[in-house]
Amino acid sequence: MTCYKYNKFMRERRGVADVLAVAIMFLLVVLIGVLLHTFMLTPLRSSTDRQLQLKSEYIYETLATSWVEPYSKSYLKAAADNLVFTEPTISSDYLSSAMENVLKYLVPPGYAAEVKLKYENAENTWGLKPASAEKQFIHSGTISVIRAEAEVENRTILVQATLTLFWVG
Repeated sequence: MTCYKYNKFMRERRGVADVLAVAIMFLLVVLIGVLLHTFMLTPLRSSTDRQLQLKSEYIYETLATSWVEPYSKSYLKAAADNLVFTEPTISSDYLSSAMENVLKYLVPPGYAAEVKLKYENAENTWGLKPASAEKQFIHSGTISVIRAEAEVENRTILVQATLTLFWVG
């Protein structure tokens, strides 16, 4: 019986040291939780970046395979023709408006896209490049254009195409 009274007597004696120990343990649990939460978001950010890199590849391949409506040429092929030929099949004004409409449809909210085609010293750009972009997702490729002339044999021309997806925020 004396042992029981001794334990009961010790339970009732709580001091400042006990309260401080519980408070410090609570603060440690909160700080460790914040640190774990911060380190656990790193894989989430990298998976989001990979998803947006795949989105830029998807937009590029969509432009490379989908046709400008009344014509049977893809957007990038028509843009390369406009860059290489003096008299292309699709006028540059019509192609610019069609390209802008497709980019508005394909680009996710909070992002901007720019399509740039280069051949020797000539360069064409479509889309919107924001003034300040923190993250960029780039996908590039080449488009082959065959130039057939009467005096000279056929010549294959490679046009460099780059699609850049910008995070606007």
